[in-house]
Parts: sequence; C-alpha cells; structure tokens
Amino acid sequence: MGISNPHNSEPWVTVGEIAGAHGIRGELKLDVRPGLVAKLAPGTTLALGPVFSSAVEHEIVHARPATAGARAGRARLLLKVRALSDRDAAQALQVAAAREPEPH
Repeated sequence: MGISNPHNSEPWVTVGEIAGAHGIRGELKLDVRPGLVAKLAPGTTLALGPVFSSAVEHEIVHARPATAGARAGRARLLLKVRALSDRDAAQALQVAAAREPEPH
C-alpha cells in the first residue's frame, strides 16, 4: 500500500524500519522489507521519520549489509544519508520508517 506524500502527489511505500544508530558518523541500521534491498542504492531518496507527515527526505550516500541483528525475514543494512553527520542525528530517527516513492 502506498503512502501519500504531503509535499506532492507521488505515493510513497515503506521500505523498512530504522532499528537505531550505528557508529559515530550518523549511519542508520535499517531493517529492510523482503525484496527491497536492491532499491536502496546511492542516490535514492528516502523519507525518514516516525510518521509520514513529519518525515524528511534524505538522499542515500551508501548502503552496506550489516553482519547481524536483522529481524526474521528481513535484511539489515547500514545506511548513510546526507545531512546526518553524527550519532545524535541518527539516534533522533529511531523508531522511524523509511519510505521511497512508489514506482509508476
């Protein structure tokens, strides 16, 4: 199911949940829904936030597999996005969802 973006008419879909911060440089631990890992490439834009109305769009800088910790049936990625430069900024997004524009 898509989620409407309040800033434009494009629907968005939830691709995963933020599981917390990783390291000191602002990386996020993201539990990705099945079949969606390949969509999270550098340059992809995600809306990150606890509810969509307060979500902020961020561009992915890099994504790499985490070695442990994913929930059953999901992959865990370590994700770096622009504008998150430290652990405190990443921790502020805990218990949030990551969404991307729904394909046309």
